[in-house]
Amino acid sequence: MNRSLACIALVICSGARAADVQTVIDCALKDSKGAQYEYTFLYDPGAGKLSWLQGGEELKVERHTATDLVVSRHGTFGGSPAQVAYFDLLLAGGGETTSSATMSYFRDPTETEIAHCEKERAAADYCRAPVPLPQYDEAGTCTYVERPAK
Repeated sequence: MNRSLACIALVICSGARAADVQTVIDCALKDSKGAQYEYTFLYDPGAGKLSWLQGGEELKVERHTATDLVVSRHGTFGGSPAQVAYFDLLLAGGGETTSSATMSYFRDPTETEIAHCEKERAAADYCRAPVPLPQYDEAGTCTYVERPAK
């Protein structure tokens, strides 16, 4: 399985048109070492589903605004210690078909890390926050196109 999921773009559709259209998103992202990862997603506005085609799974929408879409996937990512990935896509406007995207990876803190943090800070919730793994992060672009729903 690829180490990370693909990015997702969203074309805002409304009414009957939303039920008739799906958006295919193709992404090319690179990590800090220059390794390239390619992903393909499918957004079905009629069903409200966002699917990672290579992984064969639906992704969780964390935030969706007019300019930004963030989705997550919990699981394993190859040999990395990551347990969750967040994909952030800046939504293009005005008929553009290319957008910038980032993939950020995190792991859960260990019990030892939590205990150490709680001794130094009073905010226990802060101590349980996911730990960033920037050495695995990816960035690049995604292109998307609408096609008739199947």
